[in-house]
Amino acid sequence: MKTLTQLTEEADALFSKVVRLKYADENGNAWCVTCGDSYHWKEIQNGHFISRDKFNTRYDLRNCHPQCGTCNSKHNDNRDSYRMFMLRTYPAGTITELLALSFKFVSSLDKRIILEKTIKECKSILK
Repeated sequence: MKTLTQLTEEADALFSKVVRLKYADENGNAWCVTCGDSYHWKEIQNGHFISRDKFNTRYDLRNCHPQCGTCNSKHNDNRDSYRMFMLRTYPAGTITELLALSFKFVSSLDKRIILEKTIKECKSILK
């Protein structure tokens, strides 16, 4: 049986690929949601509006979008740009909903279930 750490690493890698490919054009390029620069999907990162430390929103597609390495590493410096993207992209209340979800407790058993489900769904999408 895989550990939670192993499952998290696998889920992160697969989910990141799903997010980056979701936003890539026919040439494989995706745009950073904070600065607007274009990168090949393999060179851009999966950025999280709400920190990935918050497990309940870590694998929520509404919380994850392409970001260049610079913007993703300086997330707090680009908070306004990311917030503007979120407000333009999603219905009113989405940010509030994600914030509320991010603070809900998740047990180890629930984490395992979520991770296994995320891995299975991502593998299905990437076929």
